[in-house]
Amino acid sequence: MEKELSKYIPDYEKKSVFLQNIKWVSDLCSEGKLELAKTRAKAFGHDGESYSEIYKAFEFFEAMRCR
Repeated sequence: MEKELSKYIPDYEKKSVFLQNIKWVSDLCSEGKLELAKTRAKAFGHDGESYSEIYKAFEFFEAMRCR
């Protein structure tokens, strides 16, 4: 998993110091990447590689942000 994440988050480390830094989240969500992630998550659905419905979490947090 760490190897795969490092493809998208170059400085990724599984350490609390890294994870507490908000920059990696804002970088990951910039330039329409969050919308693309939601679209892909919905496309996988229950029949694809992912069955977690993570897109529902994206939509929930987006709705909370807009309040």
